[in-house]
Amino acid sequence: MKKVVKISEKKNQLNKTNFGVVGLTLAISGIFLLIPCLIANALLMPIISLIFFIISLVFSIRQQNKNPTKAGKYGLIISIIGIILSIIIFLIILLVILPYVQNLIASKGIQI
Repeated sequence: MKKVVKISEKKNQLNKTNFGVVGLTLAISGIFLLIPCLIANALLMPIISLIFFIISLVFSIRQQNKNPTKAGKYGLIISIIGIILSIIIFLIILLVILPYVQNLIASKGIQI
């Protein structure tokens, strides 16, 4: 006997895990955006990755509220860790690295 599944039921089954997967993907993308910050001291990258992490956090929380999954849980954890790391890296660049570079430029007499 064949089991008949309606199209709307298939869509509902697919939509149950989409937010968690999107949240996890954005969280992992945010981590990869933080790596150049440490290498190139880019001031804008922690802000962009922070935006990725906040959006990921929203998707992961929505997933966990509707239908808890592992992807949503991991996205939630990575998002929280990523938000903390983004803020720390931004503050390090802003308060430590930029003044050091400004003093170095001033002492060498380099014109920008």
